[in-house]
Amino acid sequence: MVHRDRDRGPSADPVEDLRRGWDGYVESGLRIPAIYGLMHGGRTKPTRRRPRLGGSCTGS
Repeated sequence: MVHRDRDRGPSADPVEDLRRGWDGYVESGLRIPAIYGLMHGGRTKPTRRRPRLGGSCTGS
């Protein structure tokens, strides 16, 4: 994910460097969502919620 930015080095405009870094970060997350999810502890696919064990949903 970082290799391209490391090889490129900083430009004269730090704001442009930040934009490039953010764009690369988002692109990587979209390209390989499983790795992104692993790095950030999120789920990459919606999952079904497990039913609660015991008791009712109404609280009675």
